Amino acid sequence: MGCIVILTTRKEDLASKSSYHYGHFSYRMKPLIDHESRILFSRSMFGSENHCTSRFREVSDEILSKCSGIPLAIILVARLLANRPSPLREEWEGIRDSIGIQESGTNPTWERMRQILYLSYKDLPHHLRTCFLYLGIYPEDSEIQRSELIRQWVAEGFVHHSPGQNLEDVAQSYFSELINRGLIQPANTNYGEVVSCRVHDVILDFILSSCTEANFVSVAYNLGEIRGQNEYKIRRLLLDPRIGDEGDTAIAGTTATTLSHVRSLQLFGEPLPVLLLSKYLRVLTLENQRVDLTTVGQLFQLRYLNVSAGAIELPTEIQGLQHLAIFQIFCTSEIRLPSETARLPRLRHLILPLYTRLLDGIGRMKSLCTLEGFDVSDVQNINDLGVLINLRDLQLYNSQVLTEIEIDALVTSLGKLCNLRSLCIICSVGQWTHDVNDRLGSLSCPPFHQIQKLELIRWLLPRAPRWINGGLQSLIRLKLSVKETSTAEVRVLGALPSLNDLDLWVQSCPQDEAPIAFGPGGFPALEHLKIYCGGDFFSRLRFEAGVMPNLQKLTLSYMDSEWSGTAPVGVEHLLNLREMQLFPFSDSGSVDNDRIRRAFTGVVEAHGRSLDGAALRVCSHPVPRTVAQEPLIGAKQSLVCYKR
Repeated sequence: MGCIVILTTRKEDLASKSSYHYGHFSYRMKPLIDHESRILFSRSMFGSENHCTSRFREVSDEILSKCSGIPLAIILVARLLANRPSPLREEWEGIRDSIGIQESGTNPTWERMRQILYLSYKDLPHHLRTCFLYLGIYPEDSEIQRSELIRQWVAEGFVHHSPGQNLEDVAQSYFSELINRGLIQPANTNYGEVVSCRVHDVILDFILSSCTEANFVSVAYNLGEIRGQNEYKIRRLLLDPRIGDEGDTAIAGTTATTLSHVRSLQLFGEPLPVLLLSKYLRVLTLENQRVDLTTVGQLFQLRYLNVSAGAIELPTEIQGLQHLAIFQIFCTSEIRLPSETARLPRLRHLILPLYTRLLDGIGRMKSLCTLEGFDVSDVQNINDLGVLINLRDLQLYNSQVLTEIEIDALVTSLGKLCNLRSLCIICSVGQWTHDVNDRLGSLSCPPFHQIQKLELIRWLLPRAPRWINGGLQSLIRLKLSVKETSTAEVRVLGALPSLNDLDLWVQSCPQDEAPIAFGPGGFPALEHLKIYCGGDFFSRLRFEAGVMPNLQKLTLSYMDSEWSGTAPVGVEHLLNLREMQLFPFSDSGSVDNDRIRRAFTGVVEAHGRSLDGAALRVCSHPVPRTVAQEPLIGAKQSLVCYKR
């Protein structure tokens, strides 16, 4: 069985040489035709295909002719025009006249592309120009995480304070502005929000060229290249020996002089003494198999530290990092933080490997907004969590079964954290927390009014929390494990106006025979629903007309031996359903595929879709009960009953 390799390039001679042994086969991408260019222009500028008025039609056609059918050029010029406070023909004509002048190279199309990029760049406010150029410190084709990028902008001092907003919220608005202008491209989204981006290679070429002119960011693939850049002191450096020749690794005197004023450094696989060459270092990103951080405490200006490694050696003293605001470590081996970490006064984000021991004195860290990766292992430290009232994102793990005392301490602390936007508690596989007294569900004062994501994984509640209907207007994502549920509780969940993604793990059916009904008007924003159920839950499941108008994907997971063979009723009322998956679990290693087909053939046909052999596939390797007890994990294959 062969494979196909597709090489893309803007260089025609490279395409020709690459295809020499394959019949000189190369495909020249065709530009958009005039009609397609108009559609893309209108969509990018107005949000619809036919919004351009007759008064602007002629000048818009002239602008489009200069874009030569290149989609990126069309999008950029459309967003540039859309950013004007009011449409004036004179401004459109000015942009038209600015494109295509002074063409002297052999490729006028790409020269016009650069001119459009230059116009877009010059249209940015000064603070956005700086943030835009900073993207040059990322390697080509990187997926750039929004959270990391905006924190780096803040650490560099690029973000201006705005009354009523913290700096990271302001930086997020900068990120959104660059997305809206088409200068960065969305990579991944969560619930309609862009969480990562990429930079088009044409735009990155422009950024790096501009960075070179302004001595803003330097890129090198070995230390020898840095010595060739010593005309100016380097301010920001991407040093990435993963690409090209490793070259010289010795740190000469000229190198030390050149690096003496570095403020931002992304370093991949180079020896760490490079770090100590600049006392001005504010932003440091390291990636290597093994990283020695024992001397990092001497970087007194450091604001941002992000390290990815197989093994990390941490310093014994860290009190010198008085300005450190972001401390983020991804590591496959166990680490132990210096005790002085709790005394860093400006630390706002502390993200560490899973199951890191919770710091002694964590209650001193009043500035913390993000705390992720810690193991809930000590009652005193659990109590100290309750004083961290500025926390917005909290992710905790427990490697052992929590005692009643530990559950009580943790719930008491969580009830005090009124500013949480995201709460995730993950109990280890096989280490379920059985909250039999419903401590979390019966908090007296409804908590988490600003919560957007709530994930309680393997934390088993008797029923849905009582406070779930206490004003959680912003809740988007919910993972919940309950002993049993009822129609009344389902309707409480259905009243959450913003809920987009729900994972509901139900241990067993109620003793009564009453159906579990998802009623009309419920779950108005829900797009993804996953249910794992014990017992014969499906035979009681009802979807009534008018429920879940936006649901696109339904996942049902169950024990095959406990299922009666009756499918849920009313799936046809899920009018926007695109895909339904079944995960049957079985101790015997097999399921009755014919029974599944008989049950769900009617479901699909009732939805108004024909069923053929390709539409219904049975999981051939059912998962045993031990895995089924974990909420919606473990199944490698699924039964896809309906996909449109």
